[in-house]
Amino acid sequence: MAKYTELAAMLESRIKRGDYLFRELPTEQRFADETESSRMTARRAMAVLIDKGVIERKPNGRRLRLNTGRSSSSARKVSVALLTPAFASSQYDKWLAAAKRVAVSCGISIQSVLYVHWNDAVIMQALKSFKGVLLVPHSEPIPQTLLNHFATAKNLIALDDDLTRIGVPSIGADAADSIMKMAGHLYELGHRRIDLLNTQPPRRTEDLVHWTQWKRTYKVEGNVVDEPVEPYGDSMDKAYTVVKRMLSDGQFKATALICVTDPTAAGAVRALYESGLVVGRDVSVCALEGNQVARHATPSRTSFEVVPVDPYLELCMRWLISGTGSWEGRLKIQPGELKIFQGESTRPAPSVPAQK
Repeated sequence: MAKYTELAAMLESRIKRGDYLFRELPTEQRFADETESSRMTARRAMAVLIDKGVIERKPNGRRLRLNTGRSSSSARKVSVALLTPAFASSQYDKWLAAAKRVAVSCGISIQSVLYVHWNDAVIMQALKSFKGVLLVPHSEPIPQTLLNHFATAKNLIALDDDLTRIGVPSIGADAADSIMKMAGHLYELGHRRIDLLNTQPPRRTEDLVHWTQWKRTYKVEGNVVDEPVEPYGDSMDKAYTVVKRMLSDGQFKATALICVTDPTAAGAVRALYESGLVVGRDVSVCALEGNQVARHATPSRTSFEVVPVDPYLELCMRWLISGTGSWEGRLKIQPGELKIFQGESTRPAPSVPAQK
């Protein structure tokens, strides 16, 4: 295959994935530099796509752009962006994997778009450039100006957060419900002193209010240990440090510990282990999220069964690409009832609070 043909295929593949939906196509020289080829080879490659109607020259004849009038259906295929914070997270990986699966059945492609903070220009560019945007919110509070933009957007779906208050359809399990359900599980096991540990950046302060009300109702003791890391911080390491400090200072009196995320639970378990406490015997530990890691940990951690989100995501994605206008039905899309995975990390409460 000729070099220019390979380059043409590469550039068309980028276009299909939406790489140039909100940034300009490279110039002939820049494309040549990127691909370590001559400018003439890059020009011939671009000429192939011009002949196919995928791209065209601007009126000045020097710059190139997508041909929105004649471009092939494959070049217009990409229409939905998955907009996520620019740091590693199992949460974001979960949504990306699900979105890619659903995209196949919907006949579209997914473009992963990363943003660093709420004032990142890429957020507004994505809303303007893509027919649909699936947003995984950053942990920091959303500025009111951006909330106003979100409220008027007709191509936005929120994932793992609730933006229904501003009219944005939202998919995700209710964190408050998950806290109550897991607390009830521990209550049935006889635990009457339960701590709640959060080392994630703050996002839903109302959950702490619900937790306090539940404790009063059932006359359960326990502390809310809310020590979130800064954005991009390591919540697992922070949980280890916090629990280690509590144990050293004699502040850890609970027989059970509910952790907001599984990484938080993993850090807490390590601290308990190093202090001589046996998780599942001396103290019970559980997490408010479901993943396969918890199942295969030692001991296996009590958490929630993984909820398949594909059907709900497909419903939203088909609405986004249909362009039919206003969302119909309830804005809060709640996957099926959360089911607890009973791991080895939670057992009946000991007769006295564990402390070594």
